[in-house]
Amino acid sequence: MNVEAMYPDNFHDSFEDWAQTIDHNMEYLAYKAVEFIEDNANNDFFLYFNPTAPHIPDIVTALTKDCRATVDGDFTDSMTTGWSVEGMTKEFGDDCSAYREDVKARAAQSTSSDDLGSIWVDDAIGAIYKALERTNQLNDTVILFQLDHGMKEKDLIWEGGIRIPQFIHYPNGFGTTPRTWDGLVSTIDIGPTFLDIAGIDETYVHRYSMDGKSWKDAVNKINGIGDDWKRNHCLFFESNQERAVRCGCDKYITLSSTSVEKSDAVARGFTGWDSNTNVTLVNLCDSSDHYIDADPSATSLKAENVTGLEPQKASDLASLLQCHLDKTNANNASPLYQECIGDIATPAPNLRGTSPPTPAPVQDITAPLVNSLTPEDGSFTALTLATLHVTVSDESSIRNVAFQLRKPDDSILAFEEGIIVETNADGSEKWEKDVTLDMSGQWQWRARIVDNSPNRNIFVTDWTELLVLGGVSPIEDVVDMIKSEIEALILDNPVLRPKFLRLGFHDCVGKLMLSNESNHHFSTHCTPFVQRVIL
Repeated sequence: MNVEAMYPDNFHDSFEDWAQTIDHNMEYLAYKAVEFIEDNANNDFFLYFNPTAPHIPDIVTALTKDCRATVDGDFTDSMTTGWSVEGMTKEFGDDCSAYREDVKARAAQSTSSDDLGSIWVDDAIGAIYKALERTNQLNDTVILFQLDHGMKEKDLIWEGGIRIPQFIHYPNGFGTTPRTWDGLVSTIDIGPTFLDIAGIDETYVHRYSMDGKSWKDAVNKINGIGDDWKRNHCLFFESNQERAVRCGCDKYITLSSTSVEKSDAVARGFTGWDSNTNVTLVNLCDSSDHYIDADPSATSLKAENVTGLEPQKASDLASLLQCHLDKTNANNASPLYQECIGDIATPAPNLRGTSPPTPAPVQDITAPLVNSLTPEDGSFTALTLATLHVTVSDESSIRNVAFQLRKPDDSILAFEEGIIVETNADGSEKWEKDVTLDMSGQWQWRARIVDNSPNRNIFVTDWTELLVLGGVSPIEDVVDMIKSEIEALILDNPVLRPKFLRLGFHDCVGKLMLSNESNHHFSTHCTPFVQRVIL
């Protein structure tokens, strides 16, 4: 794991002098992210990109500083321009100052850190999108964008403090049609979800137990589980001295004597609140069962304390919250590894699971066995359409095989899943993928194989070269290529020259036969050429 473009304001004391010259630097942060994406165009990768804007310190001040002064060194003397980032500085000749003036102009000369920082961050995210597009990875990359906390009621246990925006972009998994899903999820669900998308679900024997749950299938309502995340799902929260549990539309909160939330509710005249209120039960859904807006108001359903109207529900949720507090008590000498579960219809708590966390796994590195690849390495074809094959075997059978192409211009296409076309008597499976070879030159292809074991073992083959012949006469291309190679060999090694002469290569190379897996045969007579090389 690499940590780059680190933000010094996250530190104190010894970093104070450093922070005098190093500030928000979204150009450099985006530059390092794009560099990482381009360096890993051929690999699976995970990138955690954490913009510092529009957080403090002041964005207006940050925009006046030189982007060449970075946490990795001051490059103001060695660089004539700034960092070249498409979608940010590149359109301004890599001049950070000119780009930052454009940011101010688009903010209508606002001095608000929120306005300026939002534009700055938006440009940086756009630069990452462009990098993924350039490397043909955008559709096969999961992008999750979210805030670290609510903005309207930061540090409070109100919905405006704990509810955050979260956006997902994953065309190959969730489609391209914009939509909203109202499942009740938490940040602890991100890890399990990403692992699930990568093919590592709860059955994977080497995965540690996690508190969160994957919402990958729920988003697409696979097996009818999507709606269950809205009504029959409980989450726990804490902020300062306040604690809360939310199950579907119902939210139960315990309040301290110094609770800001209590003072706010009493001051606003919320129904059911007074200075002695230490618990509250609120309904967060309207009459249509939709979540209400997070903005507090005296008429909001969120503001009405209904503990006295629904004492049994309040009692059951209180028990559920206490179950969670007992389970997560850091001073508990005998930790409880169970999960507190509530039945929403009658939310009496119960415990699920009795085992401690999963022990450290014993790594299993057994990979699928590749028996053959066609076309083989070094093959030729004059066709613009080709079929790639891989024959592979594994004790647990094969889950999927995906194929990837590298074009002659070095651009790399995304992995695309193949289909199984044959199961042999020895248990091996033949998978194939039809591909389009839209330019002549040296292509490469490889296969990624995932088996059906609980470990989901993955094996990626080495790149296999495939020469696509172009022009009016593809054979002439091959002959010219062979001539060039032999000429270079003779020129680089004078000892071989008389040997080539004795073998008669100076008269004629003879008849050259070429073939490929599609049984397209070509033949031609090579004209003498060694003599002119030696002469």
